[in-house]
Amino acid sequence: MKSGCERNQTRDIFQEALLLFCLKCRKPDFELTASIETYLFSVCKFMYYNQARKDAKFISDVDPEMLQEITAEYEDHVKKERRLAYAFMALEAISERCREVLKLFYIGKQSMADIALKLNYRNEAVAKNQKYKCLNLAKEKTMEFSKTLNA
Repeated sequence: MKSGCERNQTRDIFQEALLLFCLKCRKPDFELTASIETYLFSVCKFMYYNQARKDAKFISDVDPEMLQEITAEYEDHVKKERRLAYAFMALEAISERCREVLKLFYIGKQSMADIALKLNYRNEAVAKNQKYKCLNLAKEKTMEFSKTLNA
């Protein structure tokens, strides 16, 4: 609606985008590379722009710089979502013990001394070394997934 789309037209476009999404999901080769919200928003946006272009409103209603900015934002968002998906895949690929170390440190904000105590490491230095190794392993796995899935 910020781009000049009327409320009724917005609803129609959203319904069409949902229908398109449902049809795409049924195809075995369909791979969602962004969140459902991002995908639907982008489809709706481009459906509106295509319709506006057909109606000859596109030039007067949409600033080309704004379209370029929106497209760049979408591409950045897709890249971030893809990197996040690779990171989650990497976390699934490392050992449970490594996941626990990283979870306690980064999510739980635990000190290395607390992690050493909780996970029965000899001391804080051993826990710190283990965290370093686990983090590097997760980064390696992330890069592997990135290279494999983008090839």
